[in-house]
Amino acid sequence: MIAIGWVTMLFVRGAASLERIFALLGEKPDLAQLPGGKRMTLRGEIEFRDVSLVYKEGSRPALDGVSFKVAPGRTLAIVGPVGSGKSSIANLLLRLLAPTSGAIFIDGMEIESIDPACLREQCGYVPQDSFLFSESVRNNIALGLRDDDEGRERRVLQAAHNAAFAQEAESLPSGYDTLLGERGVNLSGGQKQRVAIARALARQPRIVVLDDCLSAVDTRTEDRILRALKQQTAGVTTLIIAQRISTVAHADEILVLDGGRVVERGTDASLRALGGLYAELARRQELAEELA
Repeated sequence: MIAIGWVTMLFVRGAASLERIFALLGEKPDLAQLPGGKRMTLRGEIEFRDVSLVYKEGSRPALDGVSFKVAPGRTLAIVGPVGSGKSSIANLLLRLLAPTSGAIFIDGMEIESIDPACLREQCGYVPQDSFLFSESVRNNIALGLRDDDEGRERRVLQAAHNAAFAQEAESLPSGYDTLLGERGVNLSGGQKQRVAIARALARQPRIVVLDDCLSAVDTRTEDRILRALKQQTAGVTTLIIAQRISTVAHADEILVLDGGRVVERGTDASLRALGGLYAELARRQELAEELA
């Protein structure tokens, strides 16, 4: 009788879960897509043209008239205070949101004309809080790769190296076959972020978006990761979104956001010399590091 009750409970729970899955699969996309979305290999040119974003009618814009252009293979960094609109740019680029006004172009084409699946297949996105599965380290990094992908193992190992995680992966009890706990509970915050970075790099994307994903690693490890990225992803367009100035110092161009608007742009040296918001953020962070 106990066994029957237990099986019945599992059936009821499974039926409820299945109902939620079917409801999710039945959802229609909210974002507009032009008929016959194009599929192609991206070069990685990104342009935002006077883009504004309002999450809720009547509320303050998350982005207000943002414009910038990134050439293929270049690195653009975006910094600013909390709530300045940095992550909204990543969400728009990945077509998780649509702009309220303005236009976004990839390789000179309106982003709506590109098949969303094609776009996302060629974008490596690393959010601040990445989800890790109760799977091996190898399978977590290989997520998104097909089992028959040529050089799958080589790509996993190279990605781990580029994310400064290879040495630690090899030192785990079963190496790359070590099973991670739920959400990677048996890894530190910095290790989890590096697994997520390796996952994005293993797909060999044309565009990489790092959304404040280096916040949990120390500055020395951060420097190793950024140097490896620069060397190993030549020709890949990179967007680095961060609050820590050290994360963005070597970018080709830096945008400074405040209140959803671009208030400064330039290189690390030129922005420090300008003496504006960027210079103030840098001064505060360097002082905090000295006092720590």
